[in-house]
Amino acid sequence: MSPQIASCVFIVGIIGLFWLDREPGTRVSKALCLPLVWLWLTSSRSFTDWVAIIQYGRPTGGDQSSMYSEGSPLDRNVLIALMLFALVILVRRGRFGAILRANLPIVLFLLYCAMSALWSDFPDITIRRWFKAVGTLLIVMVVLSERDRHFATRRLFVWAGFLLIPHSILLIKYYPAIGRTYVIENLSTWVLSPVGVTEHKNSLGGICQVYGIAFLWHFLAAYRDRQHPHRSRHLMAHGAALAMVAWLFVQANSVTAQSCFLLASALLIASSIPGIARKRWLVHLLAVILIAIPFATLFLGVGGSALKGMGRDSTLTGRTDIWARVIALVHNPVIGTGFESFWLGKRLEAMQLYQRGLNETHNGYLEIWVSLGWIGVLFLAVMIVRGYRSIMASYRQNPDTARFRLAFFLIVIVSSFTEAAFRTEGISWIAFLLMTMAIPGEHLRGRVRIPGVTVVSSGHGRLETVAVGSSSQQPVPEVTL
Repeated sequence: MSPQIASCVFIVGIIGLFWLDREPGTRVSKALCLPLVWLWLTSSRSFTDWVAIIQYGRPTGGDQSSMYSEGSPLDRNVLIALMLFALVILVRRGRFGAILRANLPIVLFLLYCAMSALWSDFPDITIRRWFKAVGTLLIVMVVLSERDRHFATRRLFVWAGFLLIPHSILLIKYYPAIGRTYVIENLSTWVLSPVGVTEHKNSLGGICQVYGIAFLWHFLAAYRDRQHPHRSRHLMAHGAALAMVAWLFVQANSVTAQSCFLLASALLIASSIPGIARKRWLVHLLAVILIAIPFATLFLGVGGSALKGMGRDSTLTGRTDIWARVIALVHNPVIGTGFESFWLGKRLEAMQLYQRGLNETHNGYLEIWVSLGWIGVLFLAVMIVRGYRSIMASYRQNPDTARFRLAFFLIVIVSSFTEAAFRTEGISWIAFLLMTMAIPGEHLRGRVRIPGVTVVSSGHGRLETVAVGSSSQQPVPEVTL
């Protein structure tokens, strides 16, 4: 099949996925297109790269070190435009201040990141990257300010996945100059590797684990709901998407992404069992176990045979050597080197003498420490604890959505053991914010007394009423909480 014919087939297939997944009677605002564009760019390549691919049929390459430090004026202009649109939407919705007040730890974390420019060796770059981190927060707040935050979040990940996953297969199979690239393995060997819409095979694995969980959640929900009028269509759409994710997992061979996907899948399936779902302490225990197992395997030497079975050695494919070298370059462990400024200048040169192309620590917690020191790690710990509590607090009202949020939370926590998942420019950070940030009144559920009726929140953004003294339930017009 020629690339042109294959492109037409894939376009029709993507349209087919959207058609099969449609759900009449439900809607999200047009403003959700803004987070969709941001998520698409974050999950794939920069806007400048896509323009070059359209013009020349391949990435232009260039000085990667310079691009990493300076960025592209076109990319900055696009991101500034998206940020301004997001800010206008939030102001018009009147939720800007309320959402910020409900998430003070994240606000304080970003303020500390901005303050770190005072001791950064590259304050101008630190400030530019800080503005992008603020832009990510604004985009996330647009999703949180939707009438139904949970439905909008699920739609966002499904739509982005439908666009990115088939596109990656198309590029790998029919446009190898774009979908494949050379990466270094074992610290010295260059091999041809599939990257799809991303720039590295680990990034490809990262988007597979994120969007794969979104597809799996919808597939399981459709499978359980045998009375849903569109059940067959939804099973077909998300089953096909999961098959594509599985193919990409095999191609990328990203052990971290595959392992995290399996752990999150186990959480989704196990927490759906009625005996577990009814007891929150069992869900707590399940989450702790699924985090403790990879931690013990990777860092405590428990189950060394399992590590070898995953294709990893005692150095975690050279990661422990990277960690030791990175730690030696940090001279102030309390405040770090400045937000997103460790991989610049002489430190970047020193690390790339050790491994060409290296620009991350391959550990999310260490990445925060080298940039922001122990103070930054403390802020991160507070955000993790607050986020987990927010997820579990929603478990009583909407266990299905809580499972969805908890699965993404697990992915970010575990993948950070061997990947820099907390870098504010990545998809994992967006997923972390979307799943852990609170919205005002989110957990105000229960009964509200009105003369003659009792109003009961359904936990889905609607209110249902029951007449006092009557056992029959009478639905009333939808009321937004």
